[in-house]
Amino acid sequence: VYPSSKRDLREVRFTPPGMVFQITTYVYDNKVIILSSRRELFGLLIESQEIAQTHRNYFEALWQISTPG
Repeated sequence: VYPSSKRDLREVRFTPPGMVFQITTYVYDNKVIILSSRRELFGLLIESQEIAQTHRNYFEALWQISTPG
């Protein structure tokens, strides 16, 4: 659906089967934004260097166990 594309500067990876994420998380500088499903319509902004770094670590760990798209 979203193929990896060097032209679009994008690399897609797929999480292991059964690993489903029902929220969206963005990390930027020292901020983490968590958005819930459309049904709940909830958002949370956290400004914390430690929490942002922890979420970057989560991303890197997940990237390592995911497969290329």
